[in-house]
Amino acid sequence: MCMQSTVNGSVKTAQLTVPSRLQYFASIRQLISDFVQDSPLRQEDARDFALAAAEAVTNSIKHSRSRDLTITLDKGEDSVTIKVTDQGRGFKVHQGKYDFPSPEVQGGRGIPLMRNLTDFLEIKSQRGRGTEVILMKRLKKSGIAS
Repeated sequence: MCMQSTVNGSVKTAQLTVPSRLQYFASIRQLISDFVQDSPLRQEDARDFALAAAEAVTNSIKHSRSRDLTITLDKGEDSVTIKVTDQGRGFKVHQGKYDFPSPEVQGGRGIPLMRNLTDFLEIKSQRGRGTEVILMKRLKKSGIAS
């Protein structure tokens, strides 16, 4: 495992490269959870965002056949962003809306879940070259009425 972190003004970035194996998932999920809990996100938003990011990690581990995956965590002034990147087999990204499948269908809920729990989701994938999933959650500004 390899981890780097930087601070530039109010932007804090950490990057972790780990073997793409389920045995590391609990540690990765805890790292993501700690990162978002330590951000200015509201508690409910932090839980939802951590769940969405964990789903991106799960998909990478289960489907990419990549040797490693890289997780980049960014805390900006107005948002928190998590990027999950692998060098796996990639897939054809569906350009339309991802809907939840019917209850009797097993699987297929990951991308709709990520989309519903984030403010921004982008999936870039190329067959044989890997996948990058970018998830972003905006910080809620507390407005004071005068």
